Amino acid sequence: MEKFLVKRRKIDDDGGSTGGGTPSSSNSSSSGTPPRIIMSLNANSIKLRCERGEIKSIAAFMKRSSVQGLLIQETRIKTEDKPAVEKAIIAAIRAEGLGEFRMYWSSHPSKRYSGTAFIVHSSHAPKSVRFGFNKLADPAIKYPQAPPLADIYIISLQACKTLKLRETEGRIIIADYDVCSIVNVYVPNCGWDAPPRARRDAWDRRMISVVQALERKNKPVLLMGDLNVCHLDLDVSHPDFFAAARKPRTQMKPGEIPAEAGQPGELHPESRRLTWGFGPSCESGLYAGKGMGLDYGLVSRSLWSQQAVIRSEVCGASGAFGSDHCAVFIEIDWSKGRLM
Repeated sequence: MEKFLVKRRKIDDDGGSTGGGTPSSSNSSSSGTPPRIIMSLNANSIKLRCERGEIKSIAAFMKRSSVQGLLIQETRIKTEDKPAVEKAIIAAIRAEGLGEFRMYWSSHPSKRYSGTAFIVHSSHAPKSVRFGFNKLADPAIKYPQAPPLADIYIISLQACKTLKLRETEGRIIIADYDVCSIVNVYVPNCGWDAPPRARRDAWDRRMISVVQALERKNKPVLLMGDLNVCHLDLDVSHPDFFAAARKPRTQMKPGEIPAEAGQPGELHPESRRLTWGFGPSCESGLYAGKGMGLDYGLVSRSLWSQQAVIRSEVCGASGAFGSDHCAVFIEIDWSKGRLM
C-alpha cells in the first residue's frame, strides 16, 4: 500500500444496513462501476451535521467537486435515528441536483464514538457490501484479553471478554466492485497505555490481512477514512509535544511535556496535511492550538505505480462542515492499476 496526502447486491448481515435513494432494496441491479471521485469525512456525529444544517454545506461541496461517493466515519447514530438522518441527507443532495444516492450504514449497537456510512451515487452502487472484517482477517491474529469492564467501548456489552467486538462497532464497510474494493474504516484510538496499544496493534495487523486478502482477488484496494494515526512528523503541528505524549500518562511527570513550538494555533507550513484540531472542542485544553493528520487514503501499489491517482488533497476549511476534522478527497482512474 502507498500513502498519499472506492448484477445484484448482496448485503452481509453483520450490523450493516442499506437505506436512502431509489431504489434501495437489496435486490436492485447495479452497474458495478466504482466512483471516480471520493470524499471521506469524520463527521463527529452525522446526526448533528443534519440537525444544524451543515449537511447542506457537505452536499454543496459534493456538487462543486463532482463527488460520486462519500465515506463517513463517527456517525454516532442509533437505528431509530436513521430515518430522520437519511431524510435530511436525501433532501440536501436533491436540493443540489445531484441525483439519486444509496446509503449503506454500519453502526454500534448503542450510540458511541463509532459508526460508518457509505453514500454513493446510484450509478456507482457496489456489487456487494460487507460490514466488518468477516472471514477475511487472518484467524491467526488474535486480540489480547481485555480486563473486565476496563475498556470504554465494551462496558455496555457485558459478556464481551476480548476486543474482537471492536469489529462489530460499525467501524468497517467494504464495498466490492468488479475492478476494485473500497474500504471505509474508522480505526479505534490506541489510547495511552500499553494494553490498549497491544489491542490496537492486533486490529492493525488484522486490517492489513483483510487488505491483503482483497488484493489476492486481483483487484486493487482503496483504504480510506480516519485511521487514528500520525504517519510522519509532518502529520502533527508540534512534533516534540506529540512525541512526548506517546509515553503512557502514568509514567509522565509534571512538566515533562515540552513547551509547544510556536504560538497557539501556529501550524507548520505543511498544515494542509492536518485534518484534526478544529472547532470549539479543540479551542482549549491539552490540544488547544495543535493539530494532527489522522485521515488518510491508502491505495494498492499498482494504483500508485501506474499513476491512477489523479489528485488527492485535504478539502474544506477547518470546521467548514461543523466537524473537528477536515475532509479528504481523492480522484482515481480505476482503468489503471489492475493487479495481475
